Amino acid sequence: MVDDQQWLTYWIIYSFITLFELSFWKVLAWLPFWSSMKLVFCMWLVLPAFNGAAYIYDNVVRKYVKIGGIIDLSNGGNKYSEEQRKVLQMMSLDARKSVVDYVNRYGWDALDRAIKAVRIFRLSLSLYIYIYYAHSLLYIMATNTLTTLVTTWLVLSVHGAG
Repeated sequence: MVDDQQWLTYWIIYSFITLFELSFWKVLAWLPFWSSMKLVFCMWLVLPAFNGAAYIYDNVVRKYVKIGGIIDLSNGGNKYSEEQRKVLQMMSLDARKSVVDYVNRYGWDALDRAIKAVRIFRLSLSLYIYIYYAHSLLYIMATNTLTTLVTTWLVLSVHGAG
């Protein structure tokens, strides 16, 4: 999740840089080091040693953008752990509202069981698709091998007869 947040923040900031660059290209054309400054800034944003995008997200976006305006994630004292709060804050408002309603009705254990069931279903579906394609590939290979054998036999029988 943190990696997704890092990349999402990076691409949003990079989009703003590009918009700024397109809007003020006449002014920026006169700045000789604009390309170098942009490169260094983008490196600072993306390189794991600096984690600039995460820094901007934590110190700018979280301060000025209200995430989760409709749903109060702090109600009930320590109802949600810090990790659960972070996960809920990354969701859209509709998804967050649905998850919070589900958790309030059935509890976090039920949500964990539902997530595990979906993971098992996805794994079994992936396994089914893998087996289907492996079977298809084996069928194609067997068909091609049989075709090759029949063709070779026909060619040899025709040349052997002549």
